[in-house]
Amino acid sequence: MDNTLPDMCYTYLSGANEIGLIKKGEKGYYKTEYLCGEDTEINEDLVRELNAKLGVGTLELTCMEIGSRFGFDVPGAYKENYDDEEIEQLESKNHIWAKYLGDYIRNDLKATQFDYDYIAVAAEEAHLNAGDLVYLKVVTREEAAKMWEMKPEDIKTPEPPGEGYWKARLQEYVMNDYKSTSVEYVKSALDQAGISERDRFKINPELSEKKKASKAGKALSL
Repeated sequence: MDNTLPDMCYTYLSGANEIGLIKKGEKGYYKTEYLCGEDTEINEDLVRELNAKLGVGTLELTCMEIGSRFGFDVPGAYKENYDDEEIEQLESKNHIWAKYLGDYIRNDLKATQFDYDYIAVAAEEAHLNAGDLVYLKVVTREEAAKMWEMKPEDIKTPEPPGEGYWKARLQEYVMNDYKSTSVEYVKSALDQAGISERDRFKINPELSEKKKASKAGKALSL
């Protein structure tokens, strides 16, 4: 058993929609009193926050989850068996909605021929501020300062929020885009941001329905 693993950590069990407690060296998990909602990403945010308080990161959680399911003597339960690329892949899974949002807004910025004023308004409508856009690497601190007429040093980037936060911001940004542009434009923007059909449905089922309606309308017009 990997003795460098934490004594315990929290895990989200999507099938049961509950948060469990894993103990090092023990198979299975213990039920907790933490309540889960319908949004998977928000539930996973809570688990990340709980584990952060215990000093448990993504790699430790992965090893603990594998150990609790298959035994703590299997290779996947040892941190030393993961190389840098595998660790990076594990970490990137925790930032998928932030990546989607950053890519979407960057593409929007290019599509508007770098109309920073438009992007600032669109961001505010999605409840994003200057610090958020800097954190997402959409613009530099200096560019954000011009967009919001602030001093660069006054822009505060947020502590890394959970994926539920970025998912909600992406949903608002995309739905506002639907109101001001065409279905075809938004579909193209979603494609360029690499957002899968399954994840589009997670943002809002209406996105998929509008896409279907658009296709049906084109078919009828032929």
